[in-house]
Amino acid sequence: NLYLNQRVYAESPLIPRAEWMACQSDDRLEDGSEIYCGLDLSKRSDLTALVAVSAGDDDIVRSWFWKPKDMIREHERIDRVPYSVWVKEGHIDAVPGRGIEYDWVAVRLGELAKQYRIVGIAYDRKYIDDLLSAMTRVGLEAYKDSGSGPPVGIGDGAIRMVDWGQGYVSMAPAVDALEMSVLNRKLKHDGNPCLTWNMSNAMTDMDPAGGRKFNKSKTRFRIDGAVALAMALGLKSRDMMAGYGPSVYNEREGFLTL
Repeated sequence: NLYLNQRVYAESPLIPRAEWMACQSDDRLEDGSEIYCGLDLSKRSDLTALVAVSAGDDDIVRSWFWKPKDMIREHERIDRVPYSVWVKEGHIDAVPGRGIEYDWVAVRLGELAKQYRIVGIAYDRKYIDDLLSAMTRVGLEAYKDSGSGPPVGIGDGAIRMVDWGQGYVSMAPAVDALEMSVLNRKLKHDGNPCLTWNMSNAMTDMDPAGGRKFNKSKTRFRIDGAVALAMALGLKSRDMMAGYGPSVYNEREGFLTL
C-alpha cells in the first residue's frame, strides 16, 4: 500500500486525476451569465462547498469553500493538505471561530445573485433550514422549489432552491452528468486545489441497476466539492431534459427555447 512512502487507495476515484486535469481551462464565468449551483453544507466545523456551473453548452466551473479559522491547523494535520496556504491564495474563506456561521454563505450567495443569474441551487437537505434563516437575516429571498414554480407572493428575484437527495435516485444521474461532462471535455475548471483534492477523494457505490452515488465512508478525506459539483450538474441536466431553465438562443434554428 505504499508508493514513494505515501499511502494509496486500492480503489480508484470516480474521476482519474489525468482526466480532471485535462479539463483545466482559462474560461471563466462572465458577469450576468446564468448559472446552476450545488451546495454541500457540512458540519459547522468541517468544509462547506458551493460550486457553480454555467448554464450554456459548456460546464464552466467556479467554486467557493469555507473553513473555520480556528480549526485550520488541526485539520491540516488530520487531512494532510495545506489549508492555510489555500486560504492565503483565496481558494478557501477562513471564517472566525471554530464553527461556520451560515450567514457567511448567505452573504456570498447574495453577491453571486447580483453578479450572475442563478437558475437554481441544488442542496443536501441537512442544515438547509439554518441556511434559509441566515438568508432571511441578510435580506436574501429564496424558496424551496416543489416543482410548481415560485409560491404566490415570492418576488422575481427570489433564489430557487432544489432539494437534492443523496441516495441513488437523485445522485445517480448527477454522478453520470459529472462523469460525462469530464469525459466529453465540456467541463472547464480553474484548477482550484481544494476542488481538485475533493475530486481525487471521490469514490462511489453502485446499486444492482448500475446507478452510482458518492460514498463518504470509503475515504477519510473530504469530498464536499465533488458532491456540490455533481448536484449542480445534475440539476442542470434535469432542467434541460424537462425543458425548464435558462433561455438559450438556438443559432441554427433561430428561436428561443424556454
